[in-house]
Amino acid sequence: MVALTTIETGWNWRRFTLKWLSVGLGFGLAVVMALGSFIWYSSRPKPPKPWNANALVVLGAPAFSVVDDGKRLHFSYTIENMTENDYRVETNNQLKLLVKTSNGSFSQPLADEIEHIELPIFIPAKQKGTIILQLTMSGIPTKASDETDDEYHERVRAFCEEHLKVIRGFALFDETNRYRVDFPRWLSQRPN
Repeated sequence: MVALTTIETGWNWRRFTLKWLSVGLGFGLAVVMALGSFIWYSSRPKPPKPWNANALVVLGAPAFSVVDDGKRLHFSYTIENMTENDYRVETNNQLKLLVKTSNGSFSQPLADEIEHIELPIFIPAKQKGTIILQLTMSGIPTKASDETDDEYHERVRAFCEEHLKVIRGFALFDETNRYRVDFPRWLSQRPN
């Protein structure tokens, strides 16, 4: 005797439902993983924008003088704004001034009691302006009554050379604009 096998020709709803449920769950899992990856990627800390050392360019060594009755050294730098935008600073909060030492390293930001940057600063786009740094320190020579201005200026230069010999310049970091300005030190000898 031959056994007859029957072929099921009816629609199998269970198999269809299970198959598409698996596809839907797989697709949903892929979407959740992609969304999670996007959220993680967008929330991770971004590296800071690099410092732009070409936006503001110092044009030579500073002029220097003594102010506040011999308590501060005053360095006046001519700056050229190379950008297409006006440069302005209203508060000292965005600026950090560091000393470049003789070994090429930077100091910690100078304290407000030691350094002062005259504000406000405004340099129009593609124009020249002035930034003035002041250092407060003791022992700055005072002008003798019989001394000429030139003689006194050279004595102050000698004081700077002796007492500030570790300084090779200054660097100003503007944290808002991400500008770095490299200020050279004063000239070691009087220019001709």
